Amino acid sequence: MKNYPRSFFCVTGSFYPIMTSSVLSSLFSSILVFLKQGILLSFFMSLLNLLFVVYCWLNNVLSEGKSGSHSFLMQSGFKMVFWYILLSEVMFFFGMFWFLLDISLVPSSELGEIWPPMGVEVIDPFGVPLFNSMILLTSAVALSRAQKLHVVGLSPVLWLSLTIFLGWSFLLVQFFEYYTSSFTFSDSSYGSIFYMLTGFHGLHVFFGVLFLSSVFYRFLKSQMSSKHALTFEFSIIYWHFVDFVWLLVFLLVMYWSE
Repeated sequence: MKNYPRSFFCVTGSFYPIMTSSVLSSLFSSILVFLKQGILLSFFMSLLNLLFVVYCWLNNVLSEGKSGSHSFLMQSGFKMVFWYILLSEVMFFFGMFWFLLDISLVPSSELGEIWPPMGVEVIDPFGVPLFNSMILLTSAVALSRAQKLHVVGLSPVLWLSLTIFLGWSFLLVQFFEYYTSSFTFSDSSYGSIFYMLTGFHGLHVFFGVLFLSSVFYRFLKSQMSSKHALTFEFSIIYWHFVDFVWLLVFLLVMYWSE
């Protein structure tokens, strides 16, 4: 009887999927608690739990890959799953932008039939937001440079570290913008949509920086090759997606509203 090579790796039973679902439910519940009660502790605890579970799960998957269990057919399956996840992110932000356009193009009488509502001092888009946009776009250029170096067989560590540094810089500037803004989340629908869009985008930038940091660590440990660099490829696509979303946030929430 012939032994045909297996195209898929049969994994053992795992609690990671149900654990991730539970932690995600806890995370979104903590967001509701924060919006209602202003308590941030539960949110940070849920976020740390999520990061820990995801770290353990991904570490398990990477161990399987290093052992040679992931065939090229399995890698194409990983790509398909990643694009499905990215599509869900697109629909998430699409819903938020739809709400923004719906409420701003036809303002209700409660908003004074103008947008932004009366009494809201909008942040100057050519100040901190423009500076932050330049930071994020520069990080995209640096990441593209890192990708080109990796393709030709050179080390992308330097440019990858620059991308990570710019990502953290973006988040710090975003916090500074929150601290100096004259309106809060509860100041009309503009304040709500402003903090929801920029906040969730900032959360995605945070996850993107962690993603790039894990790739950076694997490059330092020489665990990445030209044939097995899916995590690097996924991190590049995800980061450019984050860049594109920020351009929409800048144009619609800040420049157009101003």
